[in-house]
Amino acid sequence: MSDIPAQFKALKLYGMASCYTELRQQYTPDRMADLDSADQILSQLFQAESTERNIRSIRYQTQAARFHVQRHLQGFDFSQSKVDQ
Repeated sequence: MSDIPAQFKALKLYGMASCYTELRQQYTPDRMADLDSADQILSQLFQAESTERNIRSIRYQTQAARFHVQRHLQGFDFSQSKVDQ
C-alpha cells in the first residue's frame, strides 16, 4: 500500500484518508493498475497542494509581521529631520 493515506492525513483530510483505504480494499487485483496510476496523479497533486499551503503560510506570516515599507535615502527629505546628509 502506498503512502497516500499518510499524505491525506498530513493535509488534514481525514475523511478522504479513511475512504481511500476502504476503496483500496475493494479493488480487485486486475484493477490495481488503474489505482496505481491514480496514485501517481494524487502524489503530484499532494505535492502541489503542500507547496501552495506553505507559500500561503509564509505570505500570511509576512503580512502579519507588518514589515515596514522599504525606503531609500534618495527619496528622504533631510530638511524635515534632525539628521544631516
